[in-house]
Amino acid sequence: SAEPDLSSPFLGEKNNQNQPPRQAWKQVLLSPGGVLLWLTIPNVKLQPRRYFSSFFMSMAWLSLTAYIVCIGSNRINVLWQIPKSFLGLTLVAVGTSWPNLLASVVTARQGRGEMAVSNALGSNVQNVFFVLAFPIFISVLTRGNYTSDSTEILSSVLWMGATLAVVVLLISVASFGMRAWTGSIFLALYCAYLVHVSYSELLT
Repeated sequence: SAEPDLSSPFLGEKNNQNQPPRQAWKQVLLSPGGVLLWLTIPNVKLQPRRYFSSFFMSMAWLSLTAYIVCIGSNRINVLWQIPKSFLGLTLVAVGTSWPNLLASVVTARQGRGEMAVSNALGSNVQNVFFVLAFPIFISVLTRGNYTSDSTEILSSVLWMGATLAVVVLLISVASFGMRAWTGSIFLALYCAYLVHVSYSELLT
């Protein structure tokens, strides 16, 4: 029988834990982020009992990188005067959703389409009811009433409701399955959303 792959998912080559020094330095130079993840997140293939620490370290890295994306977008706003609402709806949204995209691609390629769909819908529910609500709740407790200065919130909520309705409709038409043409429609809707956001920001 074939030997199980015990290599780290963060480094490109198999059996990377036994690489010669020259190859290890090459990994450090070409993929410093992967090396940091390899050093800090336990490999559950080798240490199955450490899945809790592996999970929480992964969450910590996700939080840190999302925070860096937010800091970077804020600097773009300061230096180039690009509106924060536009950056939040585009750059920050794409940057912080990238892990969800990768997770959905991996699960879909493994034939677990229901998990990919659940991940996409569940992450958006979490974004609205926890990721958005919890910081505002803390802000209200510590600083008083919170008032948003963005005029795009209502438009974004309407877009979200409309796209959710389209998702339910298309999945129902496809007998609760995902087809290539449904993905094409979703991509077209996202492009239309970006065009709408860009045009709205140009008018303001």
